[in-house]
Amino acid sequence: MTQTSEGSSTNVLTRELGRLGTAMRDQEEKLAAGPSPENLQAASDLAELKQRAADIRARLQQLAAGQAGTDIDGKAADCTVNDIKAGIELEVRDLADAFERLRGR
Repeated sequence: MTQTSEGSSTNVLTRELGRLGTAMRDQEEKLAAGPSPENLQAASDLAELKQRAADIRARLQQLAAGQAGTDIDGKAADCTVNDIKAGIELEVRDLADAFERLRGR
């Protein structure tokens, strides 16, 4: 994969995370408007989703900075950039699905 297509794929994932982040903030405002037991649980679940989004965003930043594929000691890991990107894509889709389930409650 060329640098341009890698960057464009990363940009798509970043935009999707941005869209999810905006939707999560909107949902957070709706939940704050009516403090009920259901809303409290939903708010807790939403906080977990927001943390997952932040973790994914951090990994995307590492990928964009060329730091992906290293372990915590900075040594090369056994996965390729494409493996990492595919994993992030799956996580973004799973995050979007989990958010839609939360909104559907």
